[in-house]
Amino acid sequence: AALTESGLTLDESVAMVDTWAVSYFHTPGLRVLYVLPRSWTDELLPLTLSFEPTRTVRTLVGRVEVTTNDELDGVEGAFLTAIAAGTNSWETLGMKEVVALGRHAEAKLRALRERTDDADVLSYLDEAIRQLEQQP
Repeated sequence: AALTESGLTLDESVAMVDTWAVSYFHTPGLRVLYVLPRSWTDELLPLTLSFEPTRTVRTLVGRVEVTTNDELDGVEGAFLTAIAAGTNSWETLGMKEVVALGRHAEAKLRALRERTDDADVLSYLDEAIRQLEQQP
C-alpha cells in the first residue's frame, strides 16, 4: 500500500517487490521496510531531464535488518551444544546457524559477542568473525 501511496502504479509496486523476493522475503531474518519521503529521494538522487515530463514518480525504499534475541540465542545455543559435545573446530561448531544469519552474519556475531561472557563461546566467535572478515 505504501508504494502505491507514493505514486507508483500497482504493476510498478508489484514489480518492485518482486525484485526483493529472494533477498528480503526468502532469507531468514526480520526486516523493516519503509518508504522515504519524496523530498529525500530528490535530494539524494537529483534528476535533470532535457524535457518536461507529464508526471514524475520516484520512490526510495529503506530497509533495516533487525537482529532478535531469539536469533542470537539460537547461535549461542548451537555453540554451547557443540562445545559440550566436544566439537573442537569452529568450522563445524554452529556453522549451520552462522550460515543462516545470511550476509549480515559478521554484524550479528559481533552483537552476540557483546552480550556473552562464556569464554568458550567468545573464543569461537572471535575465530568465526576472523574467518568471515577474510571472505571476499
